[in-house]
Amino acid sequence: FAHMGWLLTRKHPDVFTESRKINNRDLETDPIVQFQKRHYQVIGLGMCYGFPTIVGYVCFGSAWQGFWIGGVFRHVWLLHMTWCVNSVAHFFGYKPYDRNIRAVENLFVSIGAVGEGWHNYHHRYPTDYATSEFGLLYQWNPTKLFIEIMAAVGLAYDLKRSTTAAATRERLAIAIDQQVVKGILAPPTTPLQQALTWAVHTAKSTLFAT
Repeated sequence: FAHMGWLLTRKHPDVFTESRKINNRDLETDPIVQFQKRHYQVIGLGMCYGFPTIVGYVCFGSAWQGFWIGGVFRHVWLLHMTWCVNSVAHFFGYKPYDRNIRAVENLFVSIGAVGEGWHNYHHRYPTDYATSEFGLLYQWNPTKLFIEIMAAVGLAYDLKRSTTAAATRERLAIAIDQQVVKGILAPPTTPLQQALTWAVHTAKSTLFAT
């Protein structure tokens, strides 16, 4: 159900009631957004299937392969990787920031969803634009890098970052150190290894959602 079953059910009436209370004035007055909304079907079908078909024909001499591989397969793959954020990233992984929620950190989802698999961090710090504490050196997150590039050229602004994530991780690091002193764990050498080591140690108890 969490993966795609929810799309096959009727929305609760409260969804419509509450959605009307959201202030979308900035989007409703944006001419580019409104143009995209008015011509959504043409733009959507054209970019999703038409453009890959043309690229396949021009670059590889096969419009058929462009349609099926660049269009259909890519579309289905992206849909399932997006849904994996709702399913896999709430079941299989580790919790270095908040062990009391279902959301987890999952590298597989991060690779497939271009950095959106660090979900424990995202739920703990929902206003953080990066959706992860670290950059590409420790965590695969091309989306964070893309946003920062857009900010550098003036196309993104007012980027918010969490100021307490490191403190949360440090509390877990202290717990790890206590286990190291007792000889239960080997000393981790990087911040990410600290989180991973703690995850492995607690996997049999409360790490994975049940």
